[in-house]
Amino acid sequence: MENEPKEITLKISRIYFLNNYILAGMVITFLILSYFVFDWRFTLFPKTTSDLISTLTVLGIFGIGAVMIEQPEWERYRTRFMITMNEVIKEHGILSKEKVILPYATVADIKVERGVIGRILNYGTLSVSSFKAGSDMIMKGIRYPERMHVLIQNRVNLIREGQLSMFEKKDNKENNE
Repeated sequence: MENEPKEITLKISRIYFLNNYILAGMVITFLILSYFVFDWRFTLFPKTTSDLISTLTVLGIFGIGAVMIEQPEWERYRTRFMITMNEVIKEHGILSKEKVILPYATVADIKVERGVIGRILNYGTLSVSSFKAGSDMIMKGIRYPERMHVLIQNRVNLIREGQLSMFEKKDNKENNE
């Protein structure tokens, strides 16, 4: 317990979005192949109806590919998980932030879910359930979920056994006085 870090910050892994990247690659490949096969033309100022249709089709397919690539990055940017000595924290949002704090004393159950690809590439979903209704936390797509499960479970057990104080900072201040 002494050599463990005081706070661990986690983000959703890019590997979790592997299906998005594969589909985006397929969409872009389809766009390139169809450009040559169907003789689509992309012009900023289409003069005929067929030029307009091909330009709108190319823009639509390109837009779908771009969204599939950018969505994982936005999700990674706006979601952050922190495992501290006293609690598990989830922050979500860019302009308006939502912060969910789950103290270890209220943790009822911790569950790890990993599919076949998740077991191969070592990522998964960690669900932390609370005694309080509606305050459960789901950490999707984190790397090494088994390690995080063990870390949280150890800290919950230490708090329940009374070996780890819930308020280390306050105790340290009182001892110094």
